[in-house]
Amino acid sequence: MTLAPDTWTALMKGERGQTLLRPFVGFFEPDQHQPFDIDRPENLDEILDEDAASIPHTILILRNLARRRSAKQLASTDTRRPRKIGRNDPCPCGSGQKYKRCCAQN
Repeated sequence: MTLAPDTWTALMKGERGQTLLRPFVGFFEPDQHQPFDIDRPENLDEILDEDAASIPHTILILRNLARRRSAKQLASTDTRRPRKIGRNDPCPCGSGQKYKRCCAQN
């Protein structure tokens, strides 16, 4: 979060992002909260305790989101048509010959 505060700040602006990332913000020093524009409430210790208790559940949610994103990316790459082999391209069989003089003759 320290390395890319702009990215994390953008995520913290949305309600979903705040819900998922808020438990982890408590692990930073108070001066590191400034990039996220978080006001320090009077009951901060209670809030941090609640957030710390929700971390295991939050990690499971983040893992499921990562799996879905990965599966979505795999699905999008699997649906692409294979690249068409041109007559003058190297033969995919690995013979080193042009496709038109090798497997295209069969």
